[in-house]
Amino acid sequence: MQDHLYTQEVHRPSICCFIKQREQTGKVEEAFAKQEKRFKEQTVRWRTILTKVANIKGWDSNNRHESEFIGDIGKLHCKIDIRDDKDDCVRIIGICGLCGIGKTTLARFVYTPISSHFEGKCIFADVREVAEKDGLVCLQKQLLCQILLEEGFNFFDVNEGNDIISCRLSHNKVLIVLDDVDNFQHLKCLVGKRASFGLGSRIIITTRYEHLLQAYGVDDVYKPTTLNANEALHLFSLKALESDTPENDLLELSKRVVEYADGLPLALEVFGSFLAGRDVSQWRSAIERLENDSKKEILDRLQISFDGLEEMEMNIFLNTACPFKGEDKDLVTKILVG
Repeated sequence: MQDHLYTQEVHRPSICCFIKQREQTGKVEEAFAKQEKRFKEQTVRWRTILTKVANIKGWDSNNRHESEFIGDIGKLHCKIDIRDDKDDCVRIIGICGLCGIGKTTLARFVYTPISSHFEGKCIFADVREVAEKDGLVCLQKQLLCQILLEEGFNFFDVNEGNDIISCRLSHNKVLIVLDDVDNFQHLKCLVGKRASFGLGSRIIITTRYEHLLQAYGVDDVYKPTTLNANEALHLFSLKALESDTPENDLLELSKRVVEYADGLPLALEVFGSFLAGRDVSQWRSAIERLENDSKKEILDRLQISFDGLEEMEMNIFLNTACPFKGEDKDLVTKILVG
């Protein structure tokens, strides 16, 4: 792939971590050498991508082990292969996982360096929220406006919208990210059939529900994992203290926060931002209130997860959880697990 495909500016809010070693030595070099044995041509592209990104300021890649980081990004780039000899099909990739695990960040990371290779492109954020607020037809109109850079689409029926999308985009090579899909109807009205898009098109879908991806028949499903204890501590330190590791007087308090966040990047970022600039006594007070008074952003996302349940599942959850309100957490855990 040509170098110019990777020169597009990457905006910092979209990226959570970058490769720290521009020269790609040590464990980074070992990881590349291992990959080259299986994917020689792809590895050359990965080296190019990561070299370009390494020259952009951002968080250090220590919040993930270098070789693990390369594996995550490399595997996803391999699935979204945009080489010319692969442009005879439309590929649809799913990114699936818990709320706050980094699905959107990863989708944007993949989108940014390759987007200039496509005739039309868009990141459609908050599909679920827009659909609930404005309806499916509005989703279709926004998709067309973003990709074609046109306005004034005048239709009021989902089926008509599908026809227009197919008519206008079936000969265009497009790159689309559909973020936070939680309903099969979202995929039917925005993607429809693969023939609705030109050959070489790539569609990335982020969702919490793997069954949606499987039912639609995507080509691959990628599942980001939660951070381990060391990675989580590092990310929290970056957000709360702007350093790789906490000072001794904050180390134990930081570990308590990390344990509570349970490896979710979003929770670590929210808690880290909240505690940034506060002294030890404020940290201690805040952490003691944490279990009973979590930050609103986390509660909002927990509400999203609850709202995404079917009515029967909601009733099962409430019937299971409500009788234990006010009981000791360890006792409840023992009862439910046992």
